[in-house]
Amino acid sequence: YKLADADSKLTYEGLQKILGKKVYCIRANYPKGDSLAALYPWWYYFDIHSKALVANAINENDGTFDLTEYLSFDTVNGMKFQSKRMISLADKDKKVMYKGNLVINSDIKTYDSLPDSVFYPPGANKKLNYKNAIQKSPL
Repeated sequence: YKLADADSKLTYEGLQKILGKKVYCIRANYPKGDSLAALYPWWYYFDIHSKALVANAINENDGTFDLTEYLSFDTVNGMKFQSKRMISLADKDKKVMYKGNLVINSDIKTYDSLPDSVFYPPGANKKLNYKNAIQKSPL
């Protein structure tokens, strides 16, 4: 999430072990007011061989972590999408205490071209040039 944004503060925290795997660890702090992501530090864990995302953790400031393990990825039209992940509650050492939700994304599709109509909410002024609106957006 937003690792490439210029305002994100990234810290390499070295080699670690999580979920039984050796990983590179990156800590991310996002700018205040940016979104809910700015409320807590995030950690991202990457496989030392493939560099694939293994997991991420969010410190909830109560001594626990929301830990998301990325179990599988699918490649669709040359792009890699996460297809299965497990969201768990972990302790201060990021050891899983309770497994929570298993999320499965299936039938992933990409489209070469989308009609302009998908960029308008129902009832919107369809004469609006969405490309200019996006460029002028404060987001």
